[in-house]
Amino acid sequence: MMLVNIQRYVVGNIMRTKIYNWLLKDIIPYIRFTTYYTHPTNKKFPKWGALANLGYGKLKPGHIILTVDEKKLTTKLISKFTGEEGFSHAAQCISTDSEFEIAEMTHTNFTKSTWYDLCYESTRVVILECEAYDEKYIQAMVKKTPEFENTPYDNMFQMGVEALSCAELCYMYDKDRRMKINLEPVLGSDPYISPMGLYKGSNMTTVWDSDNETGTTH
Repeated sequence: MMLVNIQRYVVGNIMRTKIYNWLLKDIIPYIRFTTYYTHPTNKKFPKWGALANLGYGKLKPGHIILTVDEKKLTTKLISKFTGEEGFSHAAQCISTDSEFEIAEMTHTNFTKSTWYDLCYESTRVVILECEAYDEKYIQAMVKKTPEFENTPYDNMFQMGVEALSCAELCYMYDKDRRMKINLEPVLGSDPYISPMGLYKGSNMTTVWDSDNETGTTH
């Protein structure tokens, strides 16, 4: 435990430096350990096209999307910082019938994306649904989107509304805290939410997993 606390202290100090913030926003997000485009880890689908279409058929507003790109430096660094192997990014679905479907926090701050944007930058994609969300609540969540549109990315991984990380954006959309998730610290002793924290939530259901898709109709 002492070693973990020392590691968190050292990493925390590094994260407060100007060079760290420059690397995180302008360099690290563009580094992948291959020259090829991102392909899914699902061996039944050599490319994302058909697989992404299958997932899109399951997607609804209110869903949370978790992704990982196993070839990306960001993924490897996040797992080192958090001590968690697994998903490295989370995003919130707010629509499935417009050009702006997905709200997410990236190194370019609050970002308006689509389902296919997420798929084509990932090796695995999962759709999560909170069992406590109902239609009325989801509509209220979607209406909160303008509140986040000028929000900067949270380089320090600290809970708050001034800056948000990817999983924290999903957490802030849930204003009534209906998701039953663990806010274990990532660094130091402050509460925090990570993509894996969302995945492990006790009332979160996996609607779709690109790794488990067989290509058959359901």
